[in-house]
Amino acid sequence: MAKDPKSPTSGPREGDGERRSGGRGGPAGKGPRRDGDRPAGKGPRREGGDKPYGKGPRREGGSDRPSYAKGPRRDGDRPAGKGPRREAGDKPYGKGPRREGGSDRPSYAKGPRREGDRPEGKGPRREAGDKPYGKGPRREGGSDRPPYAKGPRRDGDRPEGKGPRREAGVRPHGKGPRGDGAGRPQGRGGKRPADRQDSDHRDGPRRSDGPRSDRQPLPQTARGGAVALLDGVIGREKLLSELTGPGGPLDRLSPSDKARAQRLATETLRGLERVDRLLQRHMTKYPPLTTRNILRLGTWELCTGGAAHGVVNDCVDLAAKVPNSEALKGLVNAVLRKIADTGPAAWETLRVPRLPKWLREPLAEAWGNPAVTAMEEVHFLAPPLDLTPREPAQAEVLAGEMGAELLPTGSLRLTESVQVSALPGFEQGAWWVQDAAAALPAKLLAPQKGEKVLDLCAAPGGKTLQLAAAGADVTALDISQRRMARVKENLERTGLTATCLTGDALDHAGGPYDAILLDAPCSATGTIRRHPDLPVAKDGSEFGALIELQAQMIDHALTLLAPGGRLVFCTCSLLPDEGEVQVEEALERHPGLRIDTEARALPGIPEAWFSEEGGLRIRPDHWAGQGGIDGFYIAVLRQ
Repeated sequence: MAKDPKSPTSGPREGDGERRSGGRGGPAGKGPRRDGDRPAGKGPRREGGDKPYGKGPRREGGSDRPSYAKGPRRDGDRPAGKGPRREAGDKPYGKGPRREGGSDRPSYAKGPRREGDRPEGKGPRREAGDKPYGKGPRREGGSDRPPYAKGPRRDGDRPEGKGPRREAGVRPHGKGPRGDGAGRPQGRGGKRPADRQDSDHRDGPRRSDGPRSDRQPLPQTARGGAVALLDGVIGREKLLSELTGPGGPLDRLSPSDKARAQRLATETLRGLERVDRLLQRHMTKYPPLTTRNILRLGTWELCTGGAAHGVVNDCVDLAAKVPNSEALKGLVNAVLRKIADTGPAAWETLRVPRLPKWLREPLAEAWGNPAVTAMEEVHFLAPPLDLTPREPAQAEVLAGEMGAELLPTGSLRLTESVQVSALPGFEQGAWWVQDAAAALPAKLLAPQKGEKVLDLCAAPGGKTLQLAAAGADVTALDISQRRMARVKENLERTGLTATCLTGDALDHAGGPYDAILLDAPCSATGTIRRHPDLPVAKDGSEFGALIELQAQMIDHALTLLAPGGRLVFCTCSLLPDEGEVQVEEALERHPGLRIDTEARALPGIPEAWFSEEGGLRIRPDHWAGQGGIDGFYIAVLRQ
């Protein structure tokens, strides 16, 4: 059970699963830079050219070169695929020279500023219709479009006060600057623009000049709930985890309808590119967002085995109830009847949905196109259910009782859809739900009985349970009261004990601890197979603030360690800047800190998953034949 002393609290952090993108609460500000404040005994930063990845020189005009971006290439501005590659032996990731002025971080979050908040010396923004992004000269001051940024979306979900969208074909998809007032949020503190539309990679009819739909009345049925969730993800850039909590659109649905609505929305988002390609064949331009999402949901159901009569009729009924769009029910009926006739056969001929360009390009640069394609194939498959047994010695027995596969690392895997609470051992707390990759950080930490261990960013608690089951004296800390409540529930069900604190990780002053597990807030790009809403709702604009926060958390965690203690740093990210590069920079800042390579001896982990330096890099395409695994980076640090 949980021990819950008084502790400071603050607002909840966005997130779900083991760790979704988010921060410590409030704006994830960058705070003071670390460069220029080098630890004693450290010499100057590396000269330019040492590491090829992500850390180029400052651009003309003072703008940071964005990591992963298209800006000046490392090999002399060579076009993609042209000219010599890196020398043999160079790392596939890494760091270039420090930027002028000491800044060491890529400019992920430096999107276009809102009008009225321009830096000194900057003129007004370009008017709509100017050169599209990436074409022609740079903006005044030398700043390029930020990395990861998507162009304007195609839906008719216009922000208040905006006029109708241009007709299809007026401006190429994904081109052209945003209108005034639609600046990118800075970290987690800024508000996201309301006019975000589809991912860059999707084709199909362009903008709609139809009326904006009022999405409030929709639910009442599971399909209505699913459409409301799609509206929230695609139109309002919310994650499903944010939409399915208290106060969300599913509140009045029964538990079974809530579960079905979530499943329908999740799987529609997983196949969104295929869905849109099929709809493109039957429409020259899309209707307003809610009606379009009704079509998307119906198309996915029809192409994956849904009964045509029931799906079409229900979707037409939904369309008839959408305010201001009643006349579009005829369109929904006609299009879905065509999809019912031709869609299922065409579905299997379409390519596996790709990641949006803002994410695919940096991943391809880091790991290569074949690896990214393999990841996308895994993302398109419904993920299996992984469980962590409380007592590893009982894993084989539990696997037999459940009909589960026992993975090499000790996790249990179920590939069939099941009701979790009905599985053997649930009431007894014999296991908990946890992806096989998320179970590895605690195993690499290898807690000993009686050791004093801190689990930073602990919710939803899988790692806390592992540490407590090993006999450690565990303190679990998370900033979210709601998520920490789940940790306490899981401790109660499993009969395990930990001290639970709610507060800011950077304010924690306990210790010293024998070991610390830091599962830092990150982009969560390794969890897309379980969360296909993430690349639709996000655009990478907050990644820079998250990377800064991770570094601050590492630095603070090291102050809480006992001499000779160990820190496990991990993120569920596929980006080297949130893994390999983050650890390299920590080693530079802290003389005497090293990566402990003894973790390579952990049974069941292929040697190929470990980097040369000793960190563990897991990608979704690992174990692809067994259903894949979440992407993670894990390093055991000792001082």
